Amino acid sequence: MRSKTMSQQKIEANRQNALKSTGPKTPIGKAYSRRNSLKHGLLAKTLFTDFPVQKEEPDEFVELAEQLHHLYKPVGKAEELEVERITFCWWRFKRAARYENAEIHFELGSVAIRGHVSSVREIMNPTHRALTSLLGSATTEIEATGAISAELREKIFAVDPTFFERWAELQAAAKQQHDDYLAQEWRVSSAVVRKVVSKRPKLQAEHAKVIMLAMTKFVIESIVSWSQGVFDSILNMEFDRHAIPNRDALDKLLRYETAIERNLSRALDRLDRLQRRRKGELIPPSVNVHLSQ
Repeated sequence: MRSKTMSQQKIEANRQNALKSTGPKTPIGKAYSRRNSLKHGLLAKTLFTDFPVQKEEPDEFVELAEQLHHLYKPVGKAEELEVERITFCWWRFKRAARYENAEIHFELGSVAIRGHVSSVREIMNPTHRALTSLLGSATTEIEATGAISAELREKIFAVDPTFFERWAELQAAAKQQHDDYLAQEWRVSSAVVRKVVSKRPKLQAEHAKVIMLAMTKFVIESIVSWSQGVFDSILNMEFDRHAIPNRDALDKLLRYETAIERNLSRALDRLDRLQRRRKGELIPPSVNVHLSQ
């Protein structure tokens, strides 16, 4: 009867062949190989069968598990399971952080949607809204007749009395700006421009029209810019108010993190007791305190 026992020579040959194995060489092969120690774990099995949460990478979990395995150096199945529980706790902390970020981004997106306006006029105060409307009418009049009617000018001053005091100043600034522009175009001094314009009635009328248009458009743009600045400031403050999740999300997050913290603490304690017992230390039984009314 042939013996089923493998000969010593065969055993030695198998050992030598095994030494020649270099393991997986391709990135894919190495990736699968590095998961071998974890994919059969009691806790990791479900996680690696299906990663349900988007943007979670199994390789990142493997790397975390390997680092914790190297740190705690578990021996035996019981210690390995505790290290795996610890890995899961830290992975869930990462999920909690992602959840918090997602809630904050969602809230900020809601603020942005609520803050969206179809026209800057919607965020102006009543005075500025009326003033820009009248100045828009003034622009139409200037383009059609070359001037603003006395009636429309009175309406503008009635809406904003301070505008009467700034009218001459704004007109002078617009005139100087246009004179400088013509001086650059004609390659002469501003004094020459003013002299030439004063001697040509047609050019003088056109000059006055351009100045008035520039002035009204400048005031409208200034009001719009100021209003937009106020709105942006309010919107930024609203963003700051949502820098943390809302009450319901925060309560859920805190309860989730508290549960993780409790599980992590228990797993670390169990692992410590297992490792100390393995080293021969005398470990007293754990004390469980139950509080009840």
